[in-house]
Amino acid sequence: MLNNFAALPKSVHQQTRAALQAVFIKELTSLPATSIVSIEDAVMHLPMASRDFTDFSCSKDHVMNAGEAVMKVRSVPPGFLHFPIGYTARTSSIVVSGTSVMRPKGQFRDTDGKVVYGPTKAMDYELEVGCIVGKPSELSKPIDIADADDHIFGLVLLNDWSCNST
Repeated sequence: MLNNFAALPKSVHQQTRAALQAVFIKELTSLPATSIVSIEDAVMHLPMASRDFTDFSCSKDHVMNAGEAVMKVRSVPPGFLHFPIGYTARTSSIVVSGTSVMRPKGQFRDTDGKVVYGPTKAMDYELEVGCIVGKPSELSKPIDIADADDHIFGLVLLNDWSCNST
């Protein structure tokens, strides 16, 4: 896992990147034969251990859709226009590309109004940009926006999905 490497200073990341670029600018034949596999034989792994995950709703349309789905009212919270809505998400469901995802189960009312337990009826998915924080912050001490780049290790694309039992 890259967590310990991600927590190192940016200068170490830059030096490592430069060293890797120097290797890969040459012909790949200069690498040991055992270090190269075809894409069909490559096995994906999670590069980072995720200990915490905060999601943000930054789109007005998305917040209005979510409000309508959950509260049955199409509106935005009053503070939304001043700061994004953030909430903690489940890290246990972070998986690599190609992993099968099982439709979650929950309780909901069927068409007769009877409470049943079964696979969720509605799912939503969206492409998102994830920010990997490498350098931790001190407990209870906010990070100045000018120092944010010192804490960000990298960005990833992810497919975020959510479900609703109704």
